[in-house]
Amino acid sequence: MYENIERIKSPSREVFINEYLLKQKPVIITDLFEGQPISQISSLEVARKQLGEMPVIVQEGHEEYFVRMLRGLLTSDFSFVDIGKEKSTVNGYLAMVEKDPNTRLVCAEVPRSMIDKVEASYSIPDYCKPDAGELDEYTSMLWLGNVGNYTHLHYDADYKNIFQYQLWGAKRVVLVSPSESRKLLPLRNNSASSPEGLKGEDNDAFVRYVNGYQAVVRTGETLFMPAMMWHYFEYLDTSMALTMRFRRNKYVRFMSENLHIDYHLQGIVFKFINERAIGAEHLKAYAELEAAFDKPFDNPSEKGKYMQDTYERIYSWFCKDYFQGDLARPFLREIKDAIRNVDILAGQLYSGERRAA
Repeated sequence: MYENIERIKSPSREVFINEYLLKQKPVIITDLFEGQPISQISSLEVARKQLGEMPVIVQEGHEEYFVRMLRGLLTSDFSFVDIGKEKSTVNGYLAMVEKDPNTRLVCAEVPRSMIDKVEASYSIPDYCKPDAGELDEYTSMLWLGNVGNYTHLHYDADYKNIFQYQLWGAKRVVLVSPSESRKLLPLRNNSASSPEGLKGEDNDAFVRYVNGYQAVVRTGETLFMPAMMWHYFEYLDTSMALTMRFRRNKYVRFMSENLHIDYHLQGIVFKFINERAIGAEHLKAYAELEAAFDKPFDNPSEKGKYMQDTYERIYSWFCKDYFQGDLARPFLREIKDAIRNVDILAGQLYSGERRAA
C-alpha cells in the first residue's frame, strides 16, 4: 500500500505549530502519550476490562442520515429523522458486533462523565492549548468501530484541527486537501466519491489522483489532521480512538459559526488557518464575506443564495492555485441548492446576529 504520511517522535510545541499545524501538513506522532495511563489501554482485552461498562451511544453513520435527506429532497418528504441512536456499553457494542460482524453501527458518543474519566488518564498535549489571547476550544470524543467498518470521505463542520489517538487496533486513513475538492464531487461536507471498495493499485491510484495522503495508523500512534481536510477511515481491526479537536483563529471561528457549509467556503477557510500568513488578499476576501453576511434579506434562503454567489466569486480569484476543473454534472447544482436550503433552515442560519467574533 502506498503510504506518504511522515512518522515522528513528539516534537516541541514550536516545531509542531510551525512545521505541521501552520503548514497544514498531516503527520503521525508515535509517542504522544507514552508512559501515560491511557497508553495501557492497548488491546481489545484490556479495553473490555477497563472500559467494558462505559456507557456509549451506538449510532448509524452520518452517511445514512445524508441518504435520507436526499430521498426527502427528491420526494418532497421532509419527515426524515435524525441519526438513529441507542444507549449501550462498550461490552454491549462488542457483543452486538460478535452477532453481526458486518454491522455499520459505531460508538460515536460517550457521556461527558465518562470522557472526564478518560481525560484523567492523559495530559492534554501542549499542541492543543491556545496561544495567549486565544479561546480554549479543546474538546474530545471516543470512537469505537468494528473491523470492516468505515467512515466515508468528508470534512468536519466545526473547522477545528484534529488529533486522533489510536488506543488499540489499526485504521487506514486517506486525507485530501481542500485544494482538490472539485475532484471529489462534494455535496455539503460529504464527497460523492470515496475510496471504500477500492483495493491495491486501484486504491493507490485514487489517492495519487487527488494528491492525497494515506497511511495505516496503529496502536499508540496519533494522527494529526489539519482543519478542513477531507478524511476517510477504514477499520482494519475492531478498534477505539480518542479524537482531540482544537484551535480556531477568529477568522475561522466566524466562518464556522455563521456561514453555511460548501466546498468553496472550505477552500477559502483553508487559506485562513495560518493566521501568520494572512495578507491583503485574505483581508479583502474576509471583508467581502462579512459585507455579504451583514446585508439584510427578507428570508434566510435568499440570503443563502447570495452568500453562495459570494463564495464562488471569492473562490474564483482567491483560490486560483486550487484544482479548477469542474467534474460535476449540472443536475448536481440543483441537489446542492436544495441541500443548502435544508441546511440553513435546520441550522437556523442567516436569521439573526452573528454568533462569533
